[in-house]
Amino acid sequence: MQIETDRLLLRPITMEDAGDIFEYSKNPHVGSNAGWKSHGNIEETIEIMKMIFINQDGIFGIILKSNKKLIGIVGVMLDPKRQNHKAYMLGYSLAEPYWGQGIMTEAVMETIKYGFSQ
Repeated sequence: MQIETDRLLLRPITMEDAGDIFEYSKNPHVGSNAGWKSHGNIEETIEIMKMIFINQDGIFGIILKSNKKLIGIVGVMLDPKRQNHKAYMLGYSLAEPYWGQGIMTEAVMETIKYGFSQ
């Protein structure tokens, strides 16, 4: 499943994305804003990818069309912390150089549409 917007391609995350994900996830500003600690090495990124992102419906890599680089992740998934077992949560992270450009707003809007259509 892929979703295309004016500037972005949202697509499933693959192991080939590990380098791009580590590149922005090692930044302490990104992790603290997303609710997790920065990644210490690429092996940590790969383990997190295997546990959370790979083969998960509703979780997308955010690819900037202009440079074909993965610059973030956005997803809707069941929230196991809620009493309502049908409750979903929205999660996202974005490489710091792309903050303040409306990129995550664009990605989130399409991800929410996807979530409500499933």
